[in-house]
Amino acid sequence: DRDKKAIGSSNTYISNIRIGGVQVIDENHLNISFTADSFDIMTKYAYNGRGSELSELLYFHGEYYTFDDKTGIIFRISKNDLLVPWVILGDGYGNETSGFKAEWATVKDDHIYVGSHGIEILDK
Repeated sequence: DRDKKAIGSSNTYISNIRIGGVQVIDENHLNISFTADSFDIMTKYAYNGRGSELSELLYFHGEYYTFDDKTGIIFRISKNDLLVPWVILGDGYGNETSGFKAEWATVKDDHIYVGSHGIEILDK
């Protein structure tokens, strides 16, 4: 997640992706590996001049998905490394205009679960 540093030229927002994995060896040891190459992915989707602030990368049903914590968009990464909007998550109870600040995601029982950093919602 590059935050405000993700701005490229001509209102293009850029993130760098490097694929990796974690293998549990036993209760005291992990094997962490990354591919040798990384690649840039770009989008023109933004909110208040910020976009491509990607906080999570998830493999699901044979596809990679990434989560923009500024716009609330879940993108599918296409075979030619394009960010394709898949789902837009709104903030609050669904009546806010800002995007959901997705900070983590996981797969359980064939569903994707997305979470944030836990800001309390206060009654106004």
